[in-house]
Amino acid sequence: MIPKQPEADHIKWSFQQLATGSYTISQVRKMACVNDLQCSKNNFLELVHNPIYCGIIRIPANQDEEEQFVRALHEPLISESLFHQVQFMICKDQNKRGNRDVLKSLFPLRCFLSCPWCGCKLTGSVSQGKHLKYAYYHCTGYKCKGGFRAEMLNSCYEEKLKKIHLRPEVYELLGFVLEGENIFTRRREHIDDGRKYYILSQNKNFIFQRQESTFWMRRSTLMISAN
Repeated sequence: MIPKQPEADHIKWSFQQLATGSYTISQVRKMACVNDLQCSKNNFLELVHNPIYCGIIRIPANQDEEEQFVRALHEPLISESLFHQVQFMICKDQNKRGNRDVLKSLFPLRCFLSCPWCGCKLTGSVSQGKHLKYAYYHCTGYKCKGGFRAEMLNSCYEEKLKKIHLRPEVYELLGFVLEGENIFTRRREHIDDGRKYYILSQNKNFIFQRQESTFWMRRSTLMISAN
């Protein structure tokens, strides 16, 4: 099995970028597509999880046998260590996003509330009870050790919000504010994408120049040998 070029180089480059932990799968796919890789989101997701690129073939489980992994005969495109590093970084990123989402749902008021005794911000954490886990808001100050049940504070805050009624003109003003915030967010995302694409283009030019230099050096060597 011979790697198809330039797709093989794009795939190898994608694994190398994911292994750094600096980019998400979506960001690496977009940069690779800018570099002429043709791959959909679903196919790219399957690609980065496929061990065939490190020389291992996955045999799906059937009624008689469990899932197996066997070493392939073809030359691997990437090393096994690089493949496992990418899987680790992907799993690590997913766990981080999951933990952040859980904390946001349990403690929506975290860092917005102040301690009634010292004035420091309240953060949130989960404590293990005898049978269950309990969510608490607690002070970030080192002298205060008290805590507040998150369920109680969240419920109290919701009841306070329900009692607030705004005038119609305020709703219109809030709509303008939110619209402006959305525009700012989209502009910032475009700037970040543009910065990443610029870095990618610089790397692409560097690789092209290095390949061109290698080509002319080899050609010169052959001409000297021929003479």
